[in-house]
Amino acid sequence: MPDSSPQPKKARRRGPNTKAGCDTCKIRRKRCDQTRPACLRCSSTGRTCDFLSSPRSTAASHDQQSLKLHETLYWPHNLGATLSLFQLSSKTEADHFDYFVSECTTEFAGHVNGFFWQRSVIQAAHSEPFILHALLAIGSLRRLQVHGTTPSLEWHKPEVAEYITKKYAIALQTLRQRLRDRTIDWRLAALGSLVFLAIEVLQGYEQGAIIHYQSGETIIRSLSNIFPPNHNANSFHSMSPPAGYSKDTISDDIITAFTRLSVDEELFLGVSTLNSTDLPALPTEFESMTDAKLSVNSIMSATFAFLRRNGDNILKTLPLTPIPNAIVAEFSSINQTLQQWHCLFNTFLSCANISDPLANILLIHYYVASIKISTYFYSNELIYDEYTPQWEMIIDLSSTIVTHQINLPNSIGPCFTLDIAMAQPLYFVARKCRDINLRTKAIEEMKRVGSKGVYTGKTVAKVAEWVVRTEGEQEVDEGSIPDEKRLRDVHFDFDRATRSGKVGAKRRKVDGTFEYLMEDLDLS
Repeated sequence: MPDSSPQPKKARRRGPNTKAGCDTCKIRRKRCDQTRPACLRCSSTGRTCDFLSSPRSTAASHDQQSLKLHETLYWPHNLGATLSLFQLSSKTEADHFDYFVSECTTEFAGHVNGFFWQRSVIQAAHSEPFILHALLAIGSLRRLQVHGTTPSLEWHKPEVAEYITKKYAIALQTLRQRLRDRTIDWRLAALGSLVFLAIEVLQGYEQGAIIHYQSGETIIRSLSNIFPPNHNANSFHSMSPPAGYSKDTISDDIITAFTRLSVDEELFLGVSTLNSTDLPALPTEFESMTDAKLSVNSIMSATFAFLRRNGDNILKTLPLTPIPNAIVAEFSSINQTLQQWHCLFNTFLSCANISDPLANILLIHYYVASIKISTYFYSNELIYDEYTPQWEMIIDLSSTIVTHQINLPNSIGPCFTLDIAMAQPLYFVARKCRDINLRTKAIEEMKRVGSKGVYTGKTVAKVAEWVVRTEGEQEVDEGSIPDEKRLRDVHFDFDRATRSGKVGAKRRKVDGTFEYLMEDLDLS
């Protein structure tokens, strides 16, 4: 006879407790598979995994990278010994921070990376001491530069100079320690690099700016260890994180800032752009200026990556010899995407009836990229004579932007920001356009750009003037400078301490051999 007594209820078997799982799974009492950067249980249900914000949860390979990063973090020679951290407490410090929020964010934002300075940086400063100290250094530095001669100010130059040095040193020291302790994620480390870069540039220290940029770029490149294996590289450049990855605005702002900086500053700062092999999939229409901006950022990154991959001179055979079919196919795809973007953007502008300096900047990006890729594989410089209408557009658009910046309240003229270097497209015109009137106009506009440091429009204009002089006086007929007189591969290097520079180039003689030129420049 079967036993009819009630059977004890079997307890539900629980998985072993683990301290390594994400907090979300712990709260839900679910077993966590500990997949980085987001566990599968969270990502499959649309939840935000706490691994994404936990500084202790980074993969081992990323830990090793963090240990290396603090060793290469740039430490300016003039900061001296490390200092102790102290809190924001005085009215003077509050004034410095208020000045950064009210004045510097607008000045630095320009028209491209407004969200980075006005949202991400300010947000980080409320929770991260090293960001706060860096912003206090920037705020006090800009007050000194803009209002240093005002008698009514209660603080004096020697005192504020010491304060700037101290705050900058504290910020650097704190970030270094966080990297050593592995208690910081990639967002804050990359954001710190950009803020420190701004401090260096405001002081005119280009080399320090380059090193900070390269440190941040190293962090961005390591994203392949942060994103899951099935992440499409195109998502990075279209600012569209993969499923399971937190789509936070700080990540977008930081990556956008580095992508924009890498495209704009390569010529002047000597840094290489971020790698990209995929073109973005353009929408049927742009819903906002931000959509258009992110799209053209991605296209430009892909364009310049394509040009670098195919930079061998043996490929520059047009119009005499065709280039390989595989390169033609990739070139056609990029060019088609550029033209498609231009059509979509023009439609957006006409429908939205927008008058925004950002629109002019994006159009300049389009014209520059379009000319560069269309002329890249030609063996002579005469091809540039076919782009006179585009040269005129770049000059007119640039002039409008420069004038707008000069006319801003309290403006001392366009200065370096983490956005477009307006001197660069104008320099491109002055170098490659041989119409003497357009060249002269581009150079004059260049001289209105930049006020701090040595790589300003005024100093770069001296390089452009050297190019014009060296190529010789132009005759009345358009495009009359023969190919053997046109300069190629112009390069320059400026010395901030001596206010001098060197400029060099080469030109191909009639017999096909190259002549190399070098000359010193006085930048004073």
